[in-house]
Amino acid sequence: MVRRLSELAAPDLAQPATGTGLGVLAVGSGVALMAAAAWLISAAALQPALFTLTTAIVAVRAFAIGRAGFRYAERLVSHDFAVRLLARIRVLAYRRLGRTDPAGQELRDRNRAGRRPRFPVRRTSRLGLAGGRRGGGAVGRLGGH
Repeated sequence: MVRRLSELAAPDLAQPATGTGLGVLAVGSGVALMAAAAWLISAAALQPALFTLTTAIVAVRAFAIGRAGFRYAERLVSHDFAVRLLARIRVLAYRRLGRTDPAGQELRDRNRAGRRPRFPVRRTSRLGLAGGRRGGGAVGRLGGH
C-alpha cells in the first residue's frame, strides 16, 4: 500500500519537500518571534529611548507576518499535494472498478439504477487525507501549531 501511494505521488515529490521547508520556516519564525518579543518586553521595562527599541519592534512585526505567511503557504502546498494525490487515487479506483465487471458492461448499483456506487469515493477520501497531508503539516504539528 505504501509503495503504491509513493508511486502515485512520484510526479509531485517536490511539493511535500516544499511544504516541509515552509513548515520549518514557519516554526523558525515562531521561535524567533517569541525571542524578539521577550527581548522587546524586557528591554522596554528599562524605559530606554524609543529609538533603541525600533529594531526589536520591526523584528517582532516581521517575524509575525513571516510566520503567518509561511504557515499559509505550507498549508496551500500540502493541501494541493493531497488533492492531486487523491485525484490520482480516485481515477485508479474507478478504472479498477470498471474492470471488475465480469460481463463487460457498465457496473451499476442495483439500488440506484444508473449510478455508480459511492463507496470508492469514501474510501479514497480517507486514503487521500491520510497519505497526502503528512508531507509538510507534520513540521507544524511538532512545533505546536
